[in-house]
Amino acid sequence: MVAKGGQGGGGHSALFGRTGGGVILRATKQLTGLGSIPLHVEAPHGGSGGKQWMEGKRGSDKVVDVPLGTLIWQLVEMKQAPGSTAVWSILESQAVLLGELTREGQTLRVAEGGKGGRGNAGTPSKPYGPAGRARSDGQPGQEVLLLLKLRLLADVVLVGLPNVGKSSLIAALTHARAQPPGN
Repeated sequence: MVAKGGQGGGGHSALFGRTGGGVILRATKQLTGLGSIPLHVEAPHGGSGGKQWMEGKRGSDKVVDVPLGTLIWQLVEMKQAPGSTAVWSILESQAVLLGELTREGQTLRVAEGGKGGRGNAGTPSKPYGPAGRARSDGQPGQEVLLLLKLRLLADVVLVGLPNVGKSSLIAALTHARAQPPGN
């Protein structure tokens, strides 16, 4: 998934532009898989400053719902797999774990919006002549490459005849000490 914060609004000759929106991931019970999550998410841009001392509008945050148990990794580098042009090998050793969303409604901000541009409202005008026309554009939002993994929790039931080794199988596969029913 690629998440990109919105660009900051440009400054006007009178006033400042505002910050672009960020990208936020939110955990929900409504989803059970990662298939419905968009591959590219971009937050809205911040508004530019206007005439007559009007500030621009702040870009709203883009919220993306993910299932409970989602691990979010930020990928630092991607390399192409040898001998393949379509398959990308992701270097998890260079990935950074940003967090895990385990509770309903828990959020994680993964990309920040760009800072708004400056107008000349903060600079004093000269005692003579018109005010300066200095202004600057807003900065681009943060762009991150994310790897989302889903921890899967499952209940398993073994059914079989008595004394066939169900508890022994569980003990061999896991570090759990299985107790047969009735003990």
